[in-house]
Amino acid sequence: MYSHRNFNGNTLITLDSVSSNNNENKINGPLRATKRHKPVNYIQELFIRNFEIQCRTHLSYPEVFSKLFIFPSLTTIPNEVKKVHAQTTNKKIPLSIFYHSDRYLKKCLLKLRKLQPNQQNYEKLYTKLTKKIFKTQKSIFYAIYLIYRQMREYNTHSRNYRLWIPGGERCLHKNYYSGYVFFAAQTLLYGFALPRLEDYTIELQNRALDLYSSLNTLYQVLYQRMTFNLEPPYTDLVPYLCDFDKFWLLFEKRLYTCYHNIFHINKIKSSQIVKVFQSFMTKTLVYAVKKNYFTMDMAYEYDPLIMISLPRLTFVYVIYHLCNPFFFSNFPWFSKERYASIDKINQTFNLLNKKSVEKLEYYLIYGISTPTHLKHIHSSSSMLSPDTLINSHESKLLINQNETMLENEIKSPKTDVEEWSDEEEEDDDEGNISSSSLSSSENEIIGDILVKKVFKSVCSIVDEFQSNEVAKLLNTIMKGVFIKGIAKLEALKELEEEK
Repeated sequence: MYSHRNFNGNTLITLDSVSSNNNENKINGPLRATKRHKPVNYIQELFIRNFEIQCRTHLSYPEVFSKLFIFPSLTTIPNEVKKVHAQTTNKKIPLSIFYHSDRYLKKCLLKLRKLQPNQQNYEKLYTKLTKKIFKTQKSIFYAIYLIYRQMREYNTHSRNYRLWIPGGERCLHKNYYSGYVFFAAQTLLYGFALPRLEDYTIELQNRALDLYSSLNTLYQVLYQRMTFNLEPPYTDLVPYLCDFDKFWLLFEKRLYTCYHNIFHINKIKSSQIVKVFQSFMTKTLVYAVKKNYFTMDMAYEYDPLIMISLPRLTFVYVIYHLCNPFFFSNFPWFSKERYASIDKINQTFNLLNKKSVEKLEYYLIYGISTPTHLKHIHSSSSMLSPDTLINSHESKLLINQNETMLENEIKSPKTDVEEWSDEEEEDDDEGNISSSSLSSSENEIIGDILVKKVFKSVCSIVDEFQSNEVAKLLNTIMKGVFIKGIAKLEALKELEEEK
């Protein structure tokens, strides 16, 4: 697999070539993200630029470019589906939008394929057709979104990580299935690398393949549904829509984190990171007391157990409960060597459900105990107790199976929240969707293996705060955390008593 193709012998256009600072593109650029497109956040501008690069690179090769728009299709359209022609597009009947958009997409791709570079007004026709194709793909995903939106109770995959990118608050519910994200997947599937993400190509290609496979399945099912009825409700489509949404999110979220790893695009300014970290620790302390991990008396007494475990819990709280995979990826207290480990932990959280995260939180406070000790704890405490250990033979088999799952990331992240708030984040009761091919006991065993791996990684990374040069700064921060955390807990207690 290679990263770039060059059909005319010239240097391939890069991100720098289409940047707004490039004088040539200010005059002649056929597509400029900052002018003709409105990116909903800073990372999506990079997706837009990828589209621009491919448009310009393939200007003399329309047939090749038409093949880049890899999209599912049917060999023959059933006669029952053709009756849809009598049904005009209607938002209340999203399948009508899906059908007509799909038919129009195929027509535009055929026209682009037949386009000849030597014909009159070629560049104008080429630009017009590429815009039409992209817009039509967008309409197809809009139709899928309209179907999925009607089943909010089944919509379990959060987009809240977008909130932590500058401009991300504009796209939490808008642009749910971005055409630029899917074009990035198409680019990878055709054999290109995304600009600046060459090191992540193989990983992203695997995720793009998962996304395309789920879309292809959904595509076939939607056409099958059209053979007998276009009208909602679409509850029969729930499993296929959930799978598609899961793989879309895994691909998109990984794209975001890869670009963040390269450009360190962050909503939080460098000068505010320590202050924000203190704020996150305060929220974590409140969360831990509400979950009965700690008592109010322990907080009043500045219990050493809190002093040691709170930074660890904060690491989990930020990544999982606040859906922020970016904050610790360039945290100034970590060495650069740690960023790769943090990136792996971020990915592993996509495989953990709520029960596994609670188990991890328990471990981070009290450590991993022996099965005998666990039974004693369970009988004397209302907190979560970890499962018993598994035999070594079964463990080895499941570890091997899990390593494959971790690479392809076939499980979904945490659940969807309409709008995040301090009060809502810990009330999320739904776990991640587990693989249907595994029994519940196997999932528990795999989850326990993952939890123990993450436990060791988090401890080895975060516990450095207690011993290196930032230990004094951490102690200072912790004093403020206890003061603010206790004040907030007392205020919440007063509100509960008033009710």
